[in-house]
Amino acid sequence: MSVEKRFKSKSVTNDQKSAMVDFMKNHEELAKGKHSSTFTQAIARQQWEELSGVLNSIPGPIKDWKAWRRTWQDLKADAKKKQAQINKNLKGTGGGPSTAGSLDSLSETVVGMIGVVPISGDPLITDYPICFDFDSPNR
Repeated sequence: MSVEKRFKSKSVTNDQKSAMVDFMKNHEELAKGKHSSTFTQAIARQQWEELSGVLNSIPGPIKDWKAWRRTWQDLKADAKKKQAQINKNLKGTGGGPSTAGSLDSLSETVVGMIGVVPISGDPLITDYPICFDFDSPNR
């Protein structure tokens, strides 16, 4: 049995991140990652390969389309996490200035693309408290 060693690749450059975000602005379906009858997995793969060619031509790490897709997922997750922390901090300070800092322009763009629902939840859905009564017999 052979054991493969994983090496940390070079960090994605800011130029590559910016190019990725610009590409995603023009390919909203790819950015959201939702397939439909008009946006199939084959179309998504073709666009990821196109984006890979663009990103690999910019100085920085060279990756296949699957690794670039993971990079996009990571960018979205990081932006959501940062925005959620800012939102939490604002609620904790009673609406005063946030001590959590602010988003950089790239993260602001990503948050704008994915929307607030994935970060804060749907405002039209009410959470109901769940109460468990462990003292009542079930029989």
